[in-house]
Formats: sequence, C-alpha cells, structure tokens
Amino acid sequence: LNVEKARLDKVLNNNEIRSLITALGTGIGDHEGDGAFDASKARYHKVILMTDADVDGAHICTLLLTFIFRQMKGLIEAGYVYIAQPPLYKIKRKRREQYIDNDAQLNRILLELGTEDVDLVRLRDNKDLDGTTIDKIVEILSRLETVGRGVTRYGCEFADYLDEHDKETQALPRYIVRIRTGNNEKFRFLIGDDERAAFHQEYGLGDSDFEDTLLREADTEDGQRVQQRISLHEIFESTEMTKLLRELSATGMDVNKFTKSEEPRYQLIENKGVEKKENITELHSIIELVENIRTIGRRGLSIQRYKGLGEMNPKQLFETTMDPKTRNLLKVNIADAAVADGVFSMLMGEDVPSRRAFIEDNALNVSHLDV
Repeated sequence: LNVEKARLDKVLNNNEIRSLITALGTGIGDHEGDGAFDASKARYHKVILMTDADVDGAHICTLLLTFIFRQMKGLIEAGYVYIAQPPLYKIKRKRREQYIDNDAQLNRILLELGTEDVDLVRLRDNKDLDGTTIDKIVEILSRLETVGRGVTRYGCEFADYLDEHDKETQALPRYIVRIRTGNNEKFRFLIGDDERAAFHQEYGLGDSDFEDTLLREADTEDGQRVQQRISLHEIFESTEMTKLLRELSATGMDVNKFTKSEEPRYQLIENKGVEKKENITELHSIIELVENIRTIGRRGLSIQRYKGLGEMNPKQLFETTMDPKTRNLLKVNIADAAVADGVFSMLMGEDVPSRRAFIEDNALNVSHLDV
C-alpha cells in the first residue's frame, strides 16, 4: 500500500497499518481531538523496522517510513524510530565463518586476502614493487574507485575522465558535460569555471540554461534535424580524486594514462617462483589491478549474499540482527523536514517527471538489481 498516494480511509482499512497504529498507541495525524497523534502516549521508545535486504524489503521499509513520516512524524523527531541492519554477506573459508555488514567491508577483506602472495612488476623498467608498496597502491586505487562513482553515474568512462587530468598538477576536470545528439553521445571535460564560461559561449547558452537538462533541436552532419540533450554536472569529488592521483604518483605509478594500452604495462604475479603455482596476469591499465586483486581474494572463499531474513535460521537471525548486545541499528533522524518532505513526495507521490529525472540521473549507481 503506497500511503503517500492512497486516501487516508484506504490506508486505515489496511490490516497491517491498523495493527501498527494500535501497537504504538499514539494515534495519527496532526488534527486535534480523539485519535490525534500524541508522542507521550507511545508504548515503545524504540520502534525497529526490520525488513529483507533485497529490493522488496527496501520498498516495504520505505512505505513504512512514509506512513510514519506523514502520520506519526513526532516518533522520528523524538528519536524513537530505528532501522535494523542485518548483515549483507556471510563469508566462509574452510571452517571459518564471518558476517559482513556491507559492500565496503567485503571489499576490504577481499583486497587484504588478494594481496597476500602477489608481486607487481612495472614493465617499463622491470621493477618489482615490494609488498608494502603494493598494499599502498591497492588502497589508493580502491579509494579512487569509490570516489569515482561521482563520475560513472553520469555514464562517463572513469578511465577517460582520469586521462583528462593536468599532467603537472594532477588536477582533474571540475565539470563534465554530457551531450546526446540523436543516438550519438559524447562528453566534454571542463577544468574550471573559465572553461565552463567558454563552453556556454560556444553553445550560446546562459547560466539559467543549466538549472535543468537543456533540450533543443540540432542538425547532424548529414543534415538531419534531431533532439539534442545537454547536461552539465559538477564533479564535487574532483578535488579528492586529484589528491589521490598525487598519492598514486608518489608510489612510482605512471599516472599519465589510465585507459588501456595495446602493450601491457604491469604484471601481477601470484606465488612467484613457486613451480606449477606461479600465475602471471598482464595489466594494460593500472585500474585493472584492483579487480584482479579482488578476483584472487575470492578464491577458496564462499560468499553468501542475504536477500531475505528468512534465509537465516533462528539462531543466526538473533545473533546478527536481534541480539541487543551485537545488533546494529540505524537511527532515523529528520535533520531537515522540508527536504525530507520533498524527497518523499518525489519518490512516492504523483510528481512523475521529477521521479523520472531522479531515476535517469541515478540509474547507473545501482549495484544490485532484482528483476
């Protein structure tokens, strides 16, 4: 039941919603009189939403939050509402088992395991990098990969963006322009505000044209009239990525080119010098290092991703999600009620154009898609 769009009488006819209202004992709504919301009548000062870890569970949690936000906002303001945080993974190697809370923790473990028995050789001078240097390089590249999602969410190849850095200062473009003309798409990279102003002048645009995506008619090279869509995006992470490039350069890595070259630039060697176990992987770009290290870290490791709480037996569910001594809870807090109100309306209400724009802008951020 989408409580953002449904009428209140339909909401109150839902058995689950009625049970929730009865259990909490606070009443609902911002009216006065019988049945009105009163936080002082709350029977519980810790209301925990516990849903599956998949898309359906996230949807249910969002619907429950929508109802509480609209009809019992005082519970959130009082700090009574929490979201359970069950583990996302269980990993197992031989007899050892470990629960993993999120993707970042899993990534750290895979990289630690993957760098245990490897050597990295820089082919331009055949230099064998030591283990400490490899750990440092992998750490920097992993951070760069994470921060770089601010670029890839706009459909731009991360290596292409990195290649646009200033070769002396390592400064990266502050803006990306995405230009789609008909079925053809290209990107422009603008270092700073001066380049942005020059781009506006080149296309005859004013600053107000980029309050939203600009749509206009344009002619292709063969004279066809097609729709052109221009969107300019500020990459707020560019400063952090510039710092990481400087750190990477200090380790001795070649940061001039991140796109793949025809000839390999590095060799990743597992079990170097061990007969029948030595394995060599050629890397045509330093960006390939992190994914190859993760692949090595996964070997011999069983990784189970939990989609539903029902996949756990009762003991596992208590140990990981319900035990007050060990559980992780996310406290729901509305720092800015006006912003929260706008987000709920966009995602759950009747404002279809805004919701479509949000989906288009964030579609590439999806890590796990259930269909």
